[in-house]
Amino acid sequence: MELTDDIKKITIKKVRKLSKLAESLYDVRVRPKIHFSVESAGVKPSVAGLARQINNVQEVFFNKYYLANFTERFLYRTVTHEMTHLIIYRLQDKGIISDNIDPHGDDFRRIMESLGSTDTSAKNNYDITVVPGYRRYICTHCKKMYSVRDHQHRKFLANPFWVKCECNSQLIEAE
Repeated sequence: MELTDDIKKITIKKVRKLSKLAESLYDVRVRPKIHFSVESAGVKPSVAGLARQINNVQEVFFNKYYLANFTERFLYRTVTHEMTHLIIYRLQDKGIISDNIDPHGDDFRRIMESLGSTDTSAKNNYDITVVPGYRRYICTHCKKMYSVRDHQHRKFLANPFWVKCECNSQLIEAE
């Protein structure tokens, strides 16, 4: 599925709503530049989002594939997650929160919950196969799922008996 202009507009609206909420709850101004590509931030295409502040300029990067394919969950969870990081940066600038906190610790969870999200985990659980260049494998024994890049997949095809799960069973490409 492609990222549409409508989904981009909804995402921008969500960011603005969270910005206003941050101002009212924490008295901080969060107005990031929004990018709809995590690759432009120099991170792996499997990353759901990235928030950063450099020289007091805030930016947020969203994975266009996850946003297009998992829109509702992405808006609820990932957009709120990245905006929480930006709020924390502003609170650190004001000296309200220490610079030495756990990036996904108690302060993070408390702020994320105050923004309306109950899913405060640091890991995304989106199906990575919506990102071009990834495939999914499954263990024939324990059924654990693995996501692999295309170059790994080509190695697996060359030597399928080399591909093992943590339980030492065979991995096969999932359908």
